[in-house]
Amino acid sequence: MASELRVDRIVPVNGVPTGGAGGVIQVVSTYDTDHIRSSTSTSYVDIMEATITPTTSDSKILVTVTLSVSKANNHSFLGRVLRNGSVFAGGNSAATNSTDQANWEDNVWFNIRNSVYSAVQYTTHYLDSPATTSALTYKVQGKTSASSENFAVNVPQTEVDNVYGSPTFSNITLMEVSG
Repeated sequence: MASELRVDRIVPVNGVPTGGAGGVIQVVSTYDTDHIRSSTSTSYVDIMEATITPTTSDSKILVTVTLSVSKANNHSFLGRVLRNGSVFAGGNSAATNSTDQANWEDNVWFNIRNSVYSAVQYTTHYLDSPATTSALTYKVQGKTSASSENFAVNVPQTEVDNVYGSPTFSNITLMEVSG
C-alpha cells in the first residue's frame, strides 16, 4: 500500500533559525550545455534561466548558480542574476568605504578575472526573500569588461582539439524553502 504525506509548511522541531528558513518545499533545476563561444559583448547577454512559483508568500528561494566560464587574457567576465527582469542582490559599491570608484558596477554576482583559457566552473548561492506567490524567473547574464577580450560559456573561448577543450555545463537550481 502506498502512503502519501501532504503538508503546507515544514518547520524544524526547534523552530526556524534566525535569518534562516525551514524545510525544502520544491526544487527546480536547469542543466545548460548550450555554448557561447568568443563573445566580446560589453553589454549583458542572456546565458540561461529558470522559473519557480512559490507556494506561500513568506517562502524563501535559495538560488544556486554554477557558471562554466572561459576567459581570454586578464580581463573580467562579469555575471549577474535578474529576478523577473530586474537586477537584485550581488555586490554593492555603496557598502564599501571607498569613494573614488566611479567605474564599479553594482549587482555583480561573478567577477571572474583570470588568464585560464579552459572552461572553469564557478558557483555562488543567494537566499532570496521575494514575498510573492507569483512565478519568478531567475535569468543569468554575462559580459566582458573589454571588447578586445572575449569570453565563452561551457567551452574554452578558443576551440582546441585536446582533452582540456572538452565541453562542460552550467546550472541554476532554485529551492523553495518554508519561511
